[in-house]
Amino acid sequence: MSELQNIECVVFDLDGVLIDSSRQHAQAYSELWAFIGIDGPDYFDIAGQKTLSVVEKYILGTDINPTRINELVGFKQQRARELLMGSNILFPDSKDSLERIISITDSTAIATAASSYVANYAASQLAPSRPFDAIVTAEDVSRSKPDPEVFNTAIRMCNSIPIKSLILEDSAAGLSAAIQSGAHVACVRSGLELSNERFLGSFVSLEEVSMYLSENLS
Repeated sequence: MSELQNIECVVFDLDGVLIDSSRQHAQAYSELWAFIGIDGPDYFDIAGQKTLSVVEKYILGTDINPTRINELVGFKQQRARELLMGSNILFPDSKDSLERIISITDSTAIATAASSYVANYAASQLAPSRPFDAIVTAEDVSRSKPDPEVFNTAIRMCNSIPIKSLILEDSAAGLSAAIQSGAHVACVRSGLELSNERFLGSFVSLEEVSMYLSENLS
C-alpha cells in the first residue's frame, strides 16, 4: 500500500483553492496603502500571509507610528468584508470537488491566513454535506505562513498526523508551510512546483485533484 493510500485528512487553504477572493483582498490592500500613503507590494507577493504580518513588515522604516497597526489591520479587514459581502466567491468546481473528497476521507479542514469572518462566510457558501472538522484562521495562530503552525493546528484538531494528511495550497508561502508541516502537499490552480518527495504535483483545478484522489484513495 502506498503512503498516499494512508491519507485520512485533507486540509484546504482557502483563497486560491476553494474560493477566489483575491480581487477583493487586492483592492482592500490597495486602499490601505493609499490611505497611509505608501507604495505597497503586489498582492501576489503577500497572498496567503496574515494581514498583521503584512502591515508590520511594510510600515517598518516609514514614519507611521507602530501603535496604529491594529487600526490599519482593522481598516484592511473591514474593507475586505465589505467587498466580499454578497459576492459569489466560490470557484465553479469547489462544491462538487469538496464533496468528492469528503466521500473518501475521514476528515477535512480549512487552514487559512484569512479572518474567521471570511472563513466562516466561505464555509457557509460551500455548505458541505459533512461540516469541516476544523477551521483554523489568522486569529487562531501566532505565526503566519510560511510557518507551518496553521496547518499543524488543523491536522491536530482533526485528530490526525502530518504523514496521514494532505494539504492543498496555491501560494508560494503556503506551499513552503505545507512542506514544513510534514504532510503530503499538492498545488492547486497556480502552477507552482516543488522538489520534495511529499509533493504530489501541481493540478490545474480542484476537480483534477479530487479525481486523482478518488483513483488513489478509494
